[in-house]
Amino acid sequence: MAKSSLSRDFLIRIGMLALAITVLASIAAFFTFEQELERGEIAFLGDYVRERSANVERRFSNLADLHEAASRELQRRVNLLQPAQAERLFDRYYPLRPDGSRRSSDADFDGAMKEDGDYTYGMGAIITDPGSLSAEQKRLLAAVYPIVTATGEAAHAQYDNVYFFMPPKARLVVFAPNRFDKLMFYRHGAPANLDVSKFAMTSLTLPDNDPGRTTVCTDLQRLIQDSQGPRVSTACMTPVYLDGRYVGAFGSSIDLSSYLTRAVGSALPGAKGMIMTSSGAAVAAPSGIVTGGLAKDAALSAYDLQRLAKQLATRSDQSGVVRSPDGSQYVAFAKLKGPRWYYMLVYPKSAVISSAARSASVVLVIGLIAAALQAATIVLYSRRAIVRPLVQLSRRCNHPQDPVADDAAAVAERADEIGVLARALMEERARADQALNTLESRVRERTAELERANHEKSRFLANMSHELR
Repeated sequence: MAKSSLSRDFLIRIGMLALAITVLASIAAFFTFEQELERGEIAFLGDYVRERSANVERRFSNLADLHEAASRELQRRVNLLQPAQAERLFDRYYPLRPDGSRRSSDADFDGAMKEDGDYTYGMGAIITDPGSLSAEQKRLLAAVYPIVTATGEAAHAQYDNVYFFMPPKARLVVFAPNRFDKLMFYRHGAPANLDVSKFAMTSLTLPDNDPGRTTVCTDLQRLIQDSQGPRVSTACMTPVYLDGRYVGAFGSSIDLSSYLTRAVGSALPGAKGMIMTSSGAAVAAPSGIVTGGLAKDAALSAYDLQRLAKQLATRSDQSGVVRSPDGSQYVAFAKLKGPRWYYMLVYPKSAVISSAARSASVVLVIGLIAAALQAATIVLYSRRAIVRPLVQLSRRCNHPQDPVADDAAAVAERADEIGVLARALMEERARADQALNTLESRVRERTAELERANHEKSRFLANMSHELR
């Protein structure tokens, strides 16, 4: 049977226990830190998309502010305009045409200096069925013409056009000096009974369709090819309410070809930027601009945008991070209020996890190294402070003549429990030695007495033998 050693067992167990506890703590810290890093990366994605969407949305929010300013000015002018002035200005801005419609004059598009010193250019207008207009509507149209001109000129550097539309019939006032067709359709080509009931601008801003009175935008439309090549745009309109009554809408068409490409093309490394409508139709993706919700490549179909749109529609927040329908992607999103689109950043879940794991692995490596150092330190300290003194005491008890055992006297000088034990053992050893020495002395004395008694016995027998003879 192998000899058992308490000291060896103690060192092995205390070392293994210290190592196991530290390793487990390091692994727990690794997973905790990894989860924190993963949450941090997800939060960063959300912040990044919010910041990027704010830049994308600024183009639409600035347009909404422009329309709101025009609406306030329209209210002021309508209140100041007298009926006679309104009739005179209405006839001036919208001359009657032989077909019964009223349209703007060619000079207002080509550029003409008025007698009062006012210079008008880039304007086009059409009013069908003018005989059905009320005096209030005429006053509104008379007041809106110079506002469209002034607003369009002020915002010409940012927006190609500004217009006012009064549904449900074709009653449109447009500032668009750079249109390649020079607004000829509205100024001359459009029939007097032009039907616009199916146009998006006719219905989007109606109170029933836009109860929040917000700026709304149409889907992307591909513009006719011109000197700049094929382009896409959206029309954004802001409803106009005068004295609480809906009267029409201010609108502008925004060329988004290069704008959307930049918005989705400069995403984070490994991520894909995308713009999607609230119904799940792709607007822009890394592959390019998408019109009609049709993807240019098959890659978009992998994201299941319609299911993703339904998932986002159930959320009340305007931005955040969700998992894709198949769970393999993180989708950071922000809702663009103007067009009611979603700006999204799609990032593989595996990339987030691996990135967090790589960063957290430093904690694990340091923890494992610390575990080994801690176990070694505990073993060495335990060996010096506990095991070695006990071994010395054991040798002192078992092998008193062993030179190493003389070191036990130093152990007795300690003030801790081991010192108390050493002193107690030494005292017991001293008493045992004293008892042994006393016993040996008594044995020697008794032996001497026995020897003397035996000598006396022998002498007595000898004397008796002599007397008998």
